[in-house]
Amino acid sequence: MNGEKPELAGGFDKNDNGNGSLMRILPLVFYLYDKPINKRYDITKKVSSITHGHIRSVIACFYYLEFAKQFLEGKDKFKIYKNLQTKVLNYLISLSVDSVEISLFSRLLKHEIYNIDKKSKSRVVVMFYIHLKQVYGA
Repeated sequence: MNGEKPELAGGFDKNDNGNGSLMRILPLVFYLYDKPINKRYDITKKVSSITHGHIRSVIACFYYLEFAKQFLEGKDKFKIYKNLQTKVLNYLISLSVDSVEISLFSRLLKHEIYNIDKKSKSRVVVMFYIHLKQVYGA
């Protein structure tokens, strides 16, 4: 019986995006915790790609896990947010991730989402904070 590698199972087209990998990814933070950023990214990409392999889904999962990691380290959520604007953005650029895909995360990577009017927040941002609050009481 031949199968496919798990990391090749999820779709890689932009129409294959969804929140399935994001909603299942959080427990991975404990496995990734002490690994260097390149390993954290590679493993996150493989796990996300089981169901959603497009780079947009991978970036969302990677950002989420990087935030959760620093939150577990006891850092302030606003400081984490500012830190990740540099750390995640620079890392994605170092990987030569398509700038169009990076720009889709500009609210997280370039703006101050906590100062954005509630009506203008994207569903992703709202769901991110709701999930953090439910999981960590943030």
